[in-house]
Amino acid sequence: FVTSNCLTLYINKLYMTYASPIGAVKVGRIPFGTYGHSAFNNSAGREDGIVLGTNLLPKPWSLTLVHAKQDEGDHSTDVNSDQDNDWYSAHIDYKTDTMMAGARYIMKDYQNTAATQNNAQEIQAYATTTVGNITLGGELAHSFGDSTAEGGATTDSDSWAVMLEASTKFDTLSAGLSYWWISGDDNADNDDESYGDAGNDW
Repeated sequence: FVTSNCLTLYINKLYMTYASPIGAVKVGRIPFGTYGHSAFNNSAGREDGIVLGTNLLPKPWSLTLVHAKQDEGDHSTDVNSDQDNDWYSAHIDYKTDTMMAGARYIMKDYQNTAATQNNAQEIQAYATTTVGNITLGGELAHSFGDSTAEGGATTDSDSWAVMLEASTKFDTLSAGLSYWWISGDDNADNDDESYGDAGNDW
């Protein structure tokens, strides 16, 4: 597309896959789908990074390691910019014909501006199983860490989100019930207990 009389080429996805001795390695602009039981707490998209789908665990277990460079300040016209956002995560999952479960640890090293350092961590877990024509599932997320302004105060974060869901299908009719809860913040102190929202996909 064209902006300000300049032609801009946007790459939606472009990556290579290498079959290494310890698993498949993807490098490039990689699409990331939803994680867990449903679209809850997910914002699917694409990131520039490296994904290692290891073969270190016996089936039906799997271990995946991810590093994504979400923003790089060096490309900015502002030479003083420290905008540099990195995502690291480790996923362990269990999958059979009737059950899926897993957990992942996420570390977000976000240098939001030249003056603020945000070190966010998160643990997410999910499970889903099918009994007859009934599907049961749930997700849990706990976010924690801190954000420090240069020469200023440090804000600690500690937030939670949970979702439970049951669904069934009778011929052409589908029905389900879901419950979700996300912690908020009362602004009474310098701590942040707000989880935010349920994600763009939800």
